[in-house]
Amino acid sequence: MKTCTVCKEKKNEEDFRKWSNICKICANKKSKETKITKHNLALKELKPMKCIKCKSIKSATEFNTGQDWCKECQKAYNEINKERAHALNKQNYENNKDAYIKRASARNPEDVKNYKRKYTVSIKGKENRKIHKYEHERELGYAPLNKPFLGSDFHHLLYTNNINEKNNNIGIYIPVELHASVRHSRKTGKNLKEINILATKWYLDNTPKDKQDIRIRTLYSSYLLLPSPKWD
Repeated sequence: MKTCTVCKEKKNEEDFRKWSNICKICANKKSKETKITKHNLALKELKPMKCIKCKSIKSATEFNTGQDWCKECQKAYNEINKERAHALNKQNYENNKDAYIKRASARNPEDVKNYKRKYTVSIKGKENRKIHKYEHERELGYAPLNKPFLGSDFHHLLYTNNINEKNNNIGIYIPVELHASVRHSRKTGKNLKEINILATKWYLDNTPKDKQDIRIRTLYSSYLLLPSPKWD
């Protein structure tokens, strides 16, 4: 264990650079502050700065605050490493998601509220609400075979190739009017065969063959051959 000479905290050896008594966090913070001070001073006194990447002498306005690279070099680097940076940022967000959300909520509470309102009425937001609804209110799962669309409703097929084995997860998005056209029962299986045939046929009739899900084709054939389910 070592004690940082700046923050005075005791930390592990790996938290320090070799031969240094300042922890990495404090060292990075100090380096950032030094760069910002240097940049602000150069702007104030109209002094040029040297880019450590291209070695060119440029005006301080050609550098972002706290950066040793000029804007041109930084832009070129970002373009080359776009995918890598995206992957690292995504991983960092996933690892610190709660902290990011808490910080964003504290800084911009109105923006967060507006985002939540927009997300709630979006297709993805509605889909996630349905997942929550099915899992916690009706004990139904959520495994859609196609994507939701405007004016659609999620229909649970409830069985596949065996009428005696219930499947509470699998389902298909169909028009609201079609879903309401046949009254059916999840508990008894009444009219499930009829609505399942209509649902899978509608999908096959309205989806190009090269984009059709093979599972729905198979289900349509099964529903035509199987008898109607009769559950207690």
